[in-house]
Amino acid sequence: MNNEPKEFSVKNLLDSDNYLIPIYQRNYAWKFEDMHQLLRDVADYLVDNKDCNYYIGNLIVYPKKDSRDYSKTIYETVDGQQRLTTLNIIMCALRNTIGLDWYKGVNIRFDNRDISNITLSAIYDGNVSNNGDYNQDILNVYHKVYQSLESICKESSIEISDFLDYFLNKVIILRITVPEDTDLNHYFEIMNSRGEQLEQHEVLKANLMDVIKGSPEEMYVFDKIWECCSNLDKYVQMNFNTDERANLFGDDWTALPNQDFAVIQKSIISCRKSADAEVKSLNDLFADNKNHVSFIEPNSTTGRDNETPDRFHSLINFPNLLLHVLSITNPNEDVPLDDKRLSKTFDYILKKQNNKISFVKNYISNLLYIRTIFDTFILKTKIEDSDEKWSLKKLKAYDNRGSKKPQYDSLFSNDSENNQVTLLLSMFHVSSPTMNYKYWMNACLNFVYANKATVTASKYIFFLESLSKTYLLDRFLVDCKKKKREYSDFIHNPNCTPNNSTSDINWNLLNNGVGVENFIFNCYDYILWLQDKSKFSNFYYSYRNSVEHFYPQHPIGNFTPMEDNHLNNFGNLCILNRGINSKFSNSIPKAKVDNFGSAQERATYSIKLQLMMARVDEVHKWDIYDVEDFFNKAKELIQKYLEKTDN
Repeated sequence: MNNEPKEFSVKNLLDSDNYLIPIYQRNYAWKFEDMHQLLRDVADYLVDNKDCNYYIGNLIVYPKKDSRDYSKTIYETVDGQQRLTTLNIIMCALRNTIGLDWYKGVNIRFDNRDISNITLSAIYDGNVSNNGDYNQDILNVYHKVYQSLESICKESSIEISDFLDYFLNKVIILRITVPEDTDLNHYFEIMNSRGEQLEQHEVLKANLMDVIKGSPEEMYVFDKIWECCSNLDKYVQMNFNTDERANLFGDDWTALPNQDFAVIQKSIISCRKSADAEVKSLNDLFADNKNHVSFIEPNSTTGRDNETPDRFHSLINFPNLLLHVLSITNPNEDVPLDDKRLSKTFDYILKKQNNKISFVKNYISNLLYIRTIFDTFILKTKIEDSDEKWSLKKLKAYDNRGSKKPQYDSLFSNDSENNQVTLLLSMFHVSSPTMNYKYWMNACLNFVYANKATVTASKYIFFLESLSKTYLLDRFLVDCKKKKREYSDFIHNPNCTPNNSTSDINWNLLNNGVGVENFIFNCYDYILWLQDKSKFSNFYYSYRNSVEHFYPQHPIGNFTPMEDNHLNNFGNLCILNRGINSKFSNSIPKAKVDNFGSAQERATYSIKLQLMMARVDEVHKWDIYDVEDFFNKAKELIQKYLEKTDN
């Protein structure tokens, strides 16, 4: 009975027992995106369920005597250490920003990982020295906690105090204690090699197919489309066999598939192998086995080209794509772009349908149609290591000695325009790299869908710039609730034009220190790129998500701290790649330029930071006059960009 699971609130969990992370566990590996997603998940649940508990998983532990004090018990953590460590990091960050009197210390200790222990101690004390040897993964999460929390609460219209109260008292983790005679090494091995659970989208597939269970042919076609669309790392054409590919996408594989389910059904069924066509019971299969009749699995890769995997990765997963399709094809419904709500959202919309069979067939047809648009018009990341990080390409067949092979060409024939579209798409992505809530992607898919995929480069650029202006004018540079728009208010607008004008901007929102939105920095880099495309021809967006002060908050040596109104001014702020912020830390700008300002390193920085470093090169200093000059220049260029109406 002592081994029964126990519920702990976050506050009780961190304010009671102590935990040991054993050496057989990997070191801390969560990134900013993981921490941000945890906070976001809690906030999403809080909005509609403030009186209910939110469960964040299990913590599996083994009680033992603490080697440092045999009178005390310490809990060896078998599973759940990443989450437990992250909760401590979050509390350390909040303790040093808003204060947490009850949090008396980090309650985890790493076995034989002194650097991790030193790092946890340093962040608890809020005393991370410039030249200390730290676990950078822990620091990267720690430095972003409060900014992430501010952003999430602002997006969800939640007071930080209300979120914190819910997070500490209503977020629950289940602690499971394993028996004393457990072989921990064997148990850990089993834990990490166990079978995968059935995922939400697999359950959803079964529920949708149940609607059309009266027609084996329709079920076959549904299953074929669903499975071929689920592999996002290959262009969807390449997931069909050669005959199906030609029927659905034309001889050169570039045509959009028909949106009529009956037409799609005919195209797929006509290619069906005779072995697939016969529906067999289990008794039939057993009889075939007895008679040595081989079985070809329906929708197997038999007869399909065995090309090597594509060179690209998708920015989202399949459940996210399912929600994007549902949102675009049901614009009057509130579809949250959050894969945790996948089943619940589909159940709600399906129940409202008068003709459920028609709904399911229309949905699967549109899944294939929008998936084809997604592959062509939405950015991908490249797998191989090359200078070109992002890929925006269309698939086309070419003849190779009588057979057809895939060829990947730039989406738009003009390289300059293709590069500009790539730059804009990557700008949106790196500003919000998590898979959920990709509103910009939903807007882009809807734009191309509404235009039947007949989108020129100039039209796409104009749309993306309009979308960026709406983000700035209707979301990030206005603080009046009446003027701020929800994403759902504009992502299905074919033009995505802003409601507000530059006269509605509160420019003080630019001078909010590390609280300035990442998108503002990235969009400003795009504006700077427009000013001199040739000078910054090699610029590309990477995952820069750490907002830092160029002149530091706590300068090393005898340098005078800068007043807050200049310290937190946009002119003194820069956005850095993950991990680079610790190198910059408290060095003054001249030292930053001398130590980290080589031509090779600068090429990886944001354009704004490159220009700030160039100013230090020129005048050998950085003071309040430089800050004011950079702010005024930014204000002028942003306003000019927002007021530009032509393409």
